[in-house]
Amino acid sequence: MPGKDGYKLFVGGISFNTTDQSLKAYFEQFGPLADYIVIKTAENRSRGFGFVVYENEDDMERVVNMGNHTVDGRQVEIKRATPREDTQGGGRGGGMKRGRDDDSADGNREAKIMRKLFVGGLNYDSTKDDVKAYFSKYGIVEDCVIMKYPDSGKSKGFGFVVFEESRALDQCQADRPHRIDGRTVDTKRSTPQSSKPEAMVQTKRLFVAGIRDDISEEDLQDYFSEFGNVTSADLKKPRGFGFLEFEDHDAVDKICLLGGHSIKGFRLDTKKAVSKEEMAASQNKEANRNRRDMRQEFDNAKRMKMENEWNSGMPMQSNSGGGYNNMYGGGYSGNQGGYGSGNNGGYGGGNNGGYGGGNN
Repeated sequence: MPGKDGYKLFVGGISFNTTDQSLKAYFEQFGPLADYIVIKTAENRSRGFGFVVYENEDDMERVVNMGNHTVDGRQVEIKRATPREDTQGGGRGGGMKRGRDDDSADGNREAKIMRKLFVGGLNYDSTKDDVKAYFSKYGIVEDCVIMKYPDSGKSKGFGFVVFEESRALDQCQADRPHRIDGRTVDTKRSTPQSSKPEAMVQTKRLFVAGIRDDISEEDLQDYFSEFGNVTSADLKKPRGFGFLEFEDHDAVDKICLLGGHSIKGFRLDTKKAVSKEEMAASQNKEANRNRRDMRQEFDNAKRMKMENEWNSGMPMQSNSGGGYNNMYGGGYSGNQGGYGSGNNGGYGGGNNGGYGGGNN
C-alpha cells in the first residue's frame, strides 16, 4: 500500500543543473507521476537530490529493478524513500516516539536506528556492491549506500549499511577493525543528525541519572554489563546520578541509542559523559571535515565547468595569466600568456613577445 505521499522514490547524486522539469521528463517515461521535486537550499541552489512519486506501484518497482539510471548526463542513485521517523527509529516494532527519547529507539532493539552502521575511511574506488558484499558475512544487508558529491558523482569516502537484524551489527562491531579494498575502515553506530552535539562524540564514559536510593552500584554494573565490560563505576547516590566507564566506546553508543533503560521499575536517563575538551575537539574535527567537503565540491564544480567549456568549444576565460582559467600560469591566450597574442606574450605577437612580432 502507498504511504500518504504515494509510491515515492529518492533520487540522489543528481546534477546541480537538473531541474524539476528535467527530473519529471526522465522518470515519467516509466509511468505517470503524482509529484516530483528537486530539493534546494534557501538560496535556491540544488542540494543534489530529489524525489519522484509514482501513481502506480508497478511503475515504481520497475524503476527500482532496472538498475542504473542517467539523468542530465549523470548516473543517479535510486531507492525507495524512507520517512524520517523510520530512519531514526522505526522499522519493525513500531515507529519512533517523540519526546525525551527522540534520538533513541526507546528500548526497541530492532528499530532501524539499532541496525544502521556508519562506515568511514572507504577506498574512493569501493562501490556499493563491494561494501555490501563485505558486510553480508554478518547477516542480511537491508540497505547500503555510499555518499557521493552531487556535482561529480565521486565517493566522499564514507557510507551507511543497514542490517536486517541488530545482532548482525553487534557482531560486526565486535570484529573491528575491518579492511575493505585494501583500506582499514572506521565503523560505528550511526547517530541521527538531530542528536545533541555530545551524542556525536566517541567516549567510554556514561552518565546515568534517575538513580533511586534502593539502586546500588552493583545493580548498575549488573544491568549495563550486558552492553560491554564495565571498568569502573562512580555512584553519586545522594544526588541521584553516577558515571560508568566501559572498555569500549561502542557500548556507550549502543546504550544511548537504545534508550528506555530501567532498573527495579525505575526509568533511567543516560547520555555520554563528555568533557569540554572532548566536545571542542569533536566540533573542530567536524568543522574541518565540512571545510574539506566545501573545498572539494567547489573544486569539482570548477573542473566540470572547465571540461564543459572545453568540450563545447567555448573560449576559456583568462585574467592576466590566461589559458585554462589561470591554472597553468598563462597560455593559449591572455596577458602574459604564451602561444598567442597579448602583452608579454611568447610564441606570438604582442608587447614584450618572444619568437614573434611585437615590442621587446
